[in-house]
Amino acid sequence: MLSRLATRRPRIVLVIAPTLYECRKTLDAFGIHLSNIDEIRSVTKAHHLRGWSRGTPFIALSERDSWFATQSGRELSTVVDAFLLSGRLRIASDAELSDLRQPEFSNACQNAVQRSFHVRQS
Repeated sequence: MLSRLATRRPRIVLVIAPTLYECRKTLDAFGIHLSNIDEIRSVTKAHHLRGWSRGTPFIALSERDSWFATQSGRELSTVVDAFLLSGRLRIASDAELSDLRQPEFSNACQNAVQRSFHVRQS
């Protein structure tokens, strides 16, 4: 039993948006690199949400008003709302996303803070 726990795969994070382009924008906005493709799944249609376990974490941009431009976007938004209310989906936590974030993204933020600190010191 212990060996099974040691080899447990990381939890999948869903990226939900009406198009793959918007899924990519979402990944960029959260600082997640495509090299983590084995730990993320893009969901662009409502029926793609079938079969996920209860409490599956997801990310999406807050611009969901634009999803209503198409019928499939409206359906996706409606199903996301229903799954959130029922507990089948939940918003991914920072702890879950930290492993997926680009190291360069974190380093760039740290370097920017350090540079601004050094400029003020001079």
